[in-house]
Amino acid sequence: INNHFSEKINLQDLADINYVTSNYLSRLFKQITGINLFEYLQTIRLNHAKTLIVSTNEPISLIAQKCGFGDANYFSYCFKKVESVSPLQYRKLNS
Repeated sequence: INNHFSEKINLQDLADINYVTSNYLSRLFKQITGINLFEYLQTIRLNHAKTLIVSTNEPISLIAQKCGFGDANYFSYCFKKVESVSPLQYRKLNS
């Protein structure tokens, strides 16, 4: 997950790769990490996005795409929900 966060990842594909059911993988993942797979993946993606926002001048839409978000608006929504500021505001505050 950490190496492929920018790709489309879903629970069923991960379960198939590991020869287990999706329900079992989901339960095991939450038991080990304390959060579900989707929350973990989103955290990884947002942390990488924060690094790119501060360290590059790339457009937010490109950063969203590079981090595995298919839609820049959805990325902005998720980012603001976690950081309480928009990606552009985050860039201004941290540059």
